[in-house]
Amino acid sequence: MKVKGILFLPVCFMFIICFASFPLIGQTPFDSDSTVSANLKKTKSPGSDSQISPSEIDNLRTQSQQNQYSGEFGTKLLSPRVLRGNVKFTDDTKSVVRVPHFEKILGSHGCKVIQINKVKDKTKGGFLGIGKRAFLNVSASLEGKDFVIQKLVRHYGGSVGNEISKGSSTEGAEFSELVSAEQQSVKAEVAILEMELEIDKLLVEFNNQGTLSIGKKNEINKKIEGLRNSIVTKKSEIAGIQSSVQQGLFDLGVSALNANDFEKAISLFSFSGKEDNSMKFNMGLAYKGLKNYETAINYFSSINPTNNGILLNIAESQHLSGKSWDAIDSLLKILSVFQNSKEQVEALNKLDEWKYLQSSEFPGLPEKASKIYVEKAIIEGSTDDYKRGVSLKTNVESLQDASNKIVGEFQSKYSISQNDLAAARRKSSERFNAERSAAIANLQNSRREYDDAFLRAESEYRYELDSLDSKLRRARLKLADLESEYAKQRPSGNTDPYGGGSSGSSTDPYGSKKPNSSTDPYAKKPSTSGTTDPYGGGSSGSGTDPYGGTNTPTDPYSSGGGVTQADLDSARANVENLERSYRRFISEKDRFISERTSSAASKVKLAQENYQRYDPSKQNQYVEGSQDVVHQKAVVQVNKQRLTKVQGLARSSGY
Repeated sequence: MKVKGILFLPVCFMFIICFASFPLIGQTPFDSDSTVSANLKKTKSPGSDSQISPSEIDNLRTQSQQNQYSGEFGTKLLSPRVLRGNVKFTDDTKSVVRVPHFEKILGSHGCKVIQINKVKDKTKGGFLGIGKRAFLNVSASLEGKDFVIQKLVRHYGGSVGNEISKGSSTEGAEFSELVSAEQQSVKAEVAILEMELEIDKLLVEFNNQGTLSIGKKNEINKKIEGLRNSIVTKKSEIAGIQSSVQQGLFDLGVSALNANDFEKAISLFSFSGKEDNSMKFNMGLAYKGLKNYETAINYFSSINPTNNGILLNIAESQHLSGKSWDAIDSLLKILSVFQNSKEQVEALNKLDEWKYLQSSEFPGLPEKASKIYVEKAIIEGSTDDYKRGVSLKTNVESLQDASNKIVGEFQSKYSISQNDLAAARRKSSERFNAERSAAIANLQNSRREYDDAFLRAESEYRYELDSLDSKLRRARLKLADLESEYAKQRPSGNTDPYGGGSSGSSTDPYGSKKPNSSTDPYAKKPSTSGTTDPYGGGSSGSGTDPYGGTNTPTDPYSSGGGVTQADLDSARANVENLERSYRRFISEKDRFISERTSSAASKVKLAQENYQRYDPSKQNQYVEGSQDVVHQKAVVQVNKQRLTKVQGLARSSGY
């Protein structure tokens, strides 16, 4: 098995311990593109002279079981001394914050709680009980790591009890650096515990501050926050140490694997706690070395049963366990799409190495192997591989016959691909014609829709034009009626009912001969009369007033009823506006229709553009550019090249 060296650099508390290079680690198929041999390396790896005895492995297992008091800060090689202790304290903080903080410390450091009691009570308070405050009396019986119990008792109060178990440290030169790393991890855990206990002091101090001590409370909160941040940093350092110790144990397992100490390798892999693909692969190798092939296959298959490097190891385990058909099936999976990779070449060699090709127990396998050897010959241009493929050809009378049959198979593939290309072109041409017919139908439909929309628009236009014309005619008739009525109100055509007189004033039938400035030469107008009516001021029943009595609506001098000049002006303006609207509507006929047919016109345009794509002159371009034809042309080209190479190999091989 090919291996590679790695440098183990654990992260330690406050400083970095530089570890020496550990034994070589087993290379997995997912580490690089290199081939992974199914055979284990037989020579000892560097560092294998310092062996781990079976008793030390047993000690590791025992120690792992004893570390039930690890909490967040577990160690694998250091087993702590375990003590029993009793802790007692009073939590009289306002929100009872010490108790949950205490319980969090116990969980974090792996303390086992045998018993815990929390008794509520209250202070007596002052006058009339004013100032009473609730508190908790806490007592706990614990088991845990010696330094944890001792510091809890010293801080909270109580007593240290009996020893439950002695502490121990894994011995052996191989473990020394890992043990040193875990010792630094323990120191970091002690520092964390001390910071957690300091936070408890600050919680009490915060509780003792008065309501107005805002500045002091803020200062305490900042200290607590700073300690918590430091704890996070220390936990990160411990996590780095734990990870590096885990990797170190795994590397020791690889060293044992390279030395063919399979049981030791399995113990170290298991004890390391790693669960990634690298661990699974090396566990598979170790179990294969122990001839526990079923377990090995399970480990390999749990990684990626389609990976060629993994399949090689699965195939070897199947072969060694006597499951020949399963092994052949795994090898053929590797060889299914032959690309001459290292794993595929090794798998092909295994068919010969394991005597599968020489056995009559596996009918059909030589024919499959023949095809693979010919593929290898085409890729490498090797006449030896071609001859090997010819020799494995079945159902033939001679090597010449076998070679001719192989060349004929490639010729057949080439011919079939040409036929497939012709079929693809026919289908593409038929698809072009079908799409062209659909484009024509779509264009015709869109044009019909446009014609319908145009007719509707013209109908709407005529309707609105007729409506405007009707309004205009009514307005003109109304104007004519008003003008006629207005004319009837003025018999002589002026403002004097006696108009048409002498050359004098148009409002005076007697012209300039009137003796005074009034309009009535015969009488003075009554002082109440301010009109120009010569009969003004008289009795309404005067018989001398042609407009008296019931004739007032036709009286040109009356201020009520009748047609006015304003009425005429309004009617004329209405006619002019309607005439302008009518003329404008006639001039905007095209715009009116265009707005109502724009959607249908757009469909016609798109349909026309789509139809143009299917012009008969573009059919060949369409066919040759279709995906199926392009793909099939590539297949034809490849098959032509392969046929040419096989023909050349046959000639070079003397067939």
